[in-house]
Amino acid sequence: MRVVLGEIVPAFKGISERLVKDAKPALDVPITFTFAPNAVLIGFLSSFVRGLLGMGIMAMAGTTIVVPGVIAHFMTGGASGVIGNGVGGRRGAVLGAFVNGLAITFLPL
Repeated sequence: MRVVLGEIVPAFKGISERLVKDAKPALDVPITFTFAPNAVLIGFLSSFVRGLLGMGIMAMAGTTIVVPGVIAHFMTGGASGVIGNGVGGRRGAVLGAFVNGLAITFLPL
């Protein structure tokens, strides 16, 4: 993630200098990934599993099926895992990401 951030910040800074003088790059979710890389993976997997389970529930209920987006689950699930890990350890990382997976699966419905 550090490599991606190291590449993307200068690219956006160059574009922003031409459009908006003295603009400062702001990154939100990817910044949290460097604090607990293992929690990012736990969070992503927990969120994605919940998205798949939610998709199965939607299929059984006969409603519109929302296919889980991998990028959305990685970004928000990873951040949920890091924050959950900081608050409640591994259990917090799993439960926080499960709630995130539930939200991003059922809220679009």
